[in-house]
Order: sequence, then structure tokens, then C-alpha cells
Amino acid sequence: MSGPEQIQTNDLVELTSETSFKWQGRVDFVINSGGVKFHPELLEKQSEVIIDAFFSGMSLFLFLVKKMKN
Repeated sequence: MSGPEQIQTNDLVELTSETSFKWQGRVDFVINSGGVKFHPELLEKQSEVIIDAFFSGMSLFLFLVKKMKN
């Protein structure tokens, strides 16, 4: 699609082979907590199983609220 030009995105992927990858999420959305990086898209997917056990059929999403400094 881009011809000979390289395209740079903020997508985070896991390379599974020379010709394949698995999309992990967006780098812009990574939550860094004490040096541990959390990817909301992965947390949502993992949480769905647990949430569905208690609230069957409900949709969910995670978000970050940034506390403003005084």
C-alpha cells in the first residue's frame, strides 16, 4: 500500500514469524505503573472472562483517569 516508503505507526505488535504478527494495542495507551507496563486492550480481553462469570453478557472497557496536580 505504501510502495517503497516505510510507514511508522504507534501500534504495538508481537512478531510471530517473518510474515505474521499479533496486534497488542497502541503504544500511546500503555499505562506505566511503577515500571510495570499495562496494555488496556490486553487487560480488557483477560478481564472479560472473569467479569462474564459474574455479569454474564455485559460489555466493559477500561480507562485511565489522570489526577491533575494542584
